[in-house]
Amino acid sequence: MKNLAWSIALAVGLLGCGADSGSGDTTDSGTDVSPDVVSPVDINLKVDLQVADITDPSSGPDLYDLPEAVSEIGPPPDVEDVPKEPPSDVSDVPNAKDVKDAKDAKDAKDCGPAICIDCACQCPDGSMQKYGGCFEGCETIPEEIQNCNMDCAKICPDDVTGTPCWDGQCPEGYLCLEQPCTLCGMPPEHVCAPEPCPIDGCWFDWDCAPNHWCVGAEFPYGSHGQCLPKVEPPQCWEDAHCPSSAECKGAIHCPPCYACAMPTAPGSCQAKEGMEAVLLWVDDSYYLPGWTVHPVWYNLLNDTTIFLAGCTTFTLEESNGDGTWKNLGPLADCVWEGYAVKLDPGDAHPAMSFPTSVQEPDGFGTFRLRGLYWTGCIDDQPISQAQCTGGPVDVLSQTYSVGPPPPMPPSQ
Repeated sequence: MKNLAWSIALAVGLLGCGADSGSGDTTDSGTDVSPDVVSPVDINLKVDLQVADITDPSSGPDLYDLPEAVSEIGPPPDVEDVPKEPPSDVSDVPNAKDVKDAKDAKDAKDCGPAICIDCACQCPDGSMQKYGGCFEGCETIPEEIQNCNMDCAKICPDDVTGTPCWDGQCPEGYLCLEQPCTLCGMPPEHVCAPEPCPIDGCWFDWDCAPNHWCVGAEFPYGSHGQCLPKVEPPQCWEDAHCPSSAECKGAIHCPPCYACAMPTAPGSCQAKEGMEAVLLWVDDSYYLPGWTVHPVWYNLLNDTTIFLAGCTTFTLEESNGDGTWKNLGPLADCVWEGYAVKLDPGDAHPAMSFPTSVQEPDGFGTFRLRGLYWTGCIDDQPISQAQCTGGPVDVLSQTYSVGPPPPMPPSQ
């Protein structure tokens, strides 16, 4: 054990001698090294330890004798001789936890500019509620805002439309109204409906100025309508103004409750795909005695002009109840047949209106209109002299009934 200690002590001593320059002056790092300074000699200290010395402490030198061996060659260097602070020209080593991988660093400029999205919902009361907003380039924009597809029920005011009401008891901004229904045996109950906007909102025709219609109202469960000027066929504002086989196309106007510079112009009734035909149209399917029927001719052919008789354009027929019909003749006596009525494709001609019979029960029954048209005729001539190349062609209207109103419920 003492042999090992002595070997270590000797190595420490030799290393100490090699590091001593023999002078107390410190060599200037900026000048040449003096030839008197001897460079340290490399010393390879080899200590042979057998495997048995490690596994069996009793078979090798006594390691506890090391301090005694060191004390024989002198004390170790004073700790105060070791520099406490590194030289000033040594840069600080960064803390490992403060070092970030370059791929993890994000450049804010790569996120792009702010994105502003402006969406809006039309609520059942006709009001427009906006949503959306501005988002920085790094923010995730919600899908319902990115594509303007938010459920409008989330941002519209609470909808109380259709809630029954009595004596006008509705929330502020709502009216207690009754759906007009002449043919209802029991009138509908009053319900709360949003008060239409004062600009052009309406629920019924009587909410509008004279010669205006209330267009697009969905009382009581939808939005209110808009007051627009009345128009004659084939002009229209909505599909309800056209026969069922046609649709209203080309109408333009400002949105309800909104003043804008958009021109106001009605559209026209055009045949739905595969429904091109000449129609003799009546505006309802059930009439009370004394109500007025308003027949209209529509030329919904794509490229054919038609001609109608100049005085009366239809006759009235009544059902016999067994599949046969009785001809009641024209509704007017003509002294002169008149010039033929020319209808280009897409045109319409309001025929003679007439009241239903007020005779009860003789006036009750099921009826239809029968009309005739020609093609290839000379303009500005009576049909009998127009040298028409086609026709006459029969046209039948849809059937309609005339009857009494439904019985009213007994009074309470």
